[in-house]
Amino acid sequence: MPHRTAGAAPGALSDLARLDLPSAELAVLSACQTALGGKELPNEAIHLAGALLLSNVRHVVFTIWKVEDNNAHQITDEVYTNLADPDLGINASRVAYALHETDDRARRQYPYHPLYWAPYVHFGP
Repeated sequence: MPHRTAGAAPGALSDLARLDLPSAELAVLSACQTALGGKELPNEAIHLAGALLLSNVRHVVFTIWKVEDNNAHQITDEVYTNLADPDLGINASRVAYALHETDDRARRQYPYHPLYWAPYVHFGP
């Protein structure tokens, strides 16, 4: 019996994890809890962010908690703004730095609302 994540089609995550995407530099997952497994398998290591990492996406930004839609939109826009390089376009090698800048600004602006800035995590080199 294949493992399932709540809301996912059977095998969808395992199919994604089997892909080989060596030229994929960046995936930004700003939906709720993109690094958590489904309700049926809460301790399972495979989740959307993990499947992308297994498929060789170099940098993955994901969330570990619930996020508000407006907040997710704003954080994602700011991460991409911080990644923009006038000469190179989107510079994926700066993902960790761009996320840190974004979280730091949000943390200073909303110090007593960690659910606004704390859910975002980066995996990659």
